[in-house]
Amino acid sequence: MLYVSFHGGKPGDDGVDPINQVWAYDKDGKVVSKAVLQGLPPGASELRGLTLDPAGALYVVVGYKDDSEVLAFTAPDKGSASYTGLFVSFTGASYPVHPFAIAFGPAATFVSCQDSNVVLALGPPGSRHAGQPLASPPALGAYTPLLAGTFVASADGNLPGVPKTAAVAEPLGLAVKIVDAAPDAKQKQKVQNSVRDVAVVDSQLIVADEAGNAVKLYDLATGGLAQALTDKNLRSPVHLLPSGKDLYIASKGTDMILRATLSDGVLGKPKVVTDKLKEPAGLAIGGDHLIAASRDKKHKGLYTMPLGTDHVTPTLLVATSDYPEFVLHTK
Repeated sequence: MLYVSFHGGKPGDDGVDPINQVWAYDKDGKVVSKAVLQGLPPGASELRGLTLDPAGALYVVVGYKDDSEVLAFTAPDKGSASYTGLFVSFTGASYPVHPFAIAFGPAATFVSCQDSNVVLALGPPGSRHAGQPLASPPALGAYTPLLAGTFVASADGNLPGVPKTAAVAEPLGLAVKIVDAAPDAKQKQKVQNSVRDVAVVDSQLIVADEAGNAVKLYDLATGGLAQALTDKNLRSPVHLLPSGKDLYIASKGTDMILRATLSDGVLGKPKVVTDKLKEPAGLAIGGDHLIAASRDKKHKGLYTMPLGTDHVTPTLLVATSDYPEFVLHTK
């Protein structure tokens, strides 16, 4: 089963009818459900990250800036998952906003937040401190102030709309791009490109540094930077998918999906899986195929391509009416 979140938002945004729900599709692209999230709180919109915790429960990121939170649901079954409660809310003035992705580590839950350009470490589900910010790692010990729970910090500590923090220079800190906002916006500037997807593999946190054109590996124990992977084909990485010894990367800036092998905690040179998918986004593996979302305006939808082959041409699985964001595959 494939579970997909969409750009969502208000009617008229980006010229599409927004989908503020998770849809389920079978292996052939047939819609199984248009309302996977049973009991979804009213007003939840701009759904982003979809991840299963170690017990199999579904966690969903709500990315809407004024209602930023992570929601917990039962394990998805036959296209349905029931709401069990709020894992964390970021609506307070002292918290990051616009969360994007979530990943579960052995002792912490990691959430990337775009507008504050940080990755947070929160207490894992089932613990006494579930959803609560954890102490920053030793690598950030010399920096103050930081947003509560900061595990990976921003290289710019003076971002629009969020509390001012210490700037942590690249490459340890995450790059960010700021642009002028619309004339009628509340703030004169906005964050355009910043941190995106996160994943945990063994003892490392992997982070897509969109504005830095890099995929970064951080040590879970110290928060230290182990590697910053760069390549001529790697521009604006947005989504990550670990699978065995491979890491698949959606490189938005080059319209490519890349594959890098992780060996002894180091990523090798990326290979091009495909350069024929515009605006690549969420990634999943179903059987012997890689499944990738495309947010291209004219060709938005889900595409498949065989695993183990490079420079392939994706095949359309199903077109979507809204821009697909994250894709989660379950048996």
